[in-house]
Amino acid sequence: IGTVLTDETVRPNAKDGMFGALRIEHTLATSLVNADLQYVVARGPGRRPLYEFTPTMTGLGIIPQYYGSNVFGVGARAVPNADGWSQISLKGELVHKRGYELPSVGVAPPEPYTQYTAGLQRSFARFAGPKAELLASAEYLGEFGADDQASEFRFFQHHAAVALRWSRNDFARTTVNVRAIVDVMTAETIGELVMERNLRFVHKDLRAEIAGRIIPLSKSDPTALSFLSNNSNVTTRLRFDF
Repeated sequence: IGTVLTDETVRPNAKDGMFGALRIEHTLATSLVNADLQYVVARGPGRRPLYEFTPTMTGLGIIPQYYGSNVFGVGARAVPNADGWSQISLKGELVHKRGYELPSVGVAPPEPYTQYTAGLQRSFARFAGPKAELLASAEYLGEFGADDQASEFRFFQHHAAVALRWSRNDFARTTVNVRAIVDVMTAETIGELVMERNLRFVHKDLRAEIAGRIIPLSKSDPTALSFLSNNSNVTTRLRFDF
């Protein structure tokens, strides 16, 4: 008993399922800053469908409803040339999404909206080791332009994100990643810790990973995270890197 996907989903046909994108990148070098700029235009089925909820014999059924999306985006990553600032990079992104109805599905799209990201990143050499490096970043992710039901359950509308990545830079390629994303309106938080290391005593390309994720549910109104059945978990994985 619980939430299940039903078989009533109408998926886009081959024509409506086509996706196309164009990305242009270039570098801007000035006396004050060096920046990498990119521009993106895309059209095709939306990455995340809308959902219709319907009662079933075993609980609540979810019917994905697909629609098309036109995407226009611009992004920049810049490194200042001033003394003492070369280890800091600034990041900014702006993406506008405007939905359209897919003829083979016939679902009205959500209201158009714009997402933005602003943040910075800094590296610290020889942190907790002669060859180790710590990379720290902080970002703010926001959204504006839509006020429909779909916008209430979309991820990352007013969130702050912080991340730390520590690399030992040894033969075992030891890394530790710590990430957290906090909804500044509801205090809902996603936390993650991932540790990776090559098991060279078994095989030089065998890599082990241990990851823990904490995703507590909001105690106020339901959010996008409320539909995740497995909110907190610990996982282990072995893989070969060639």
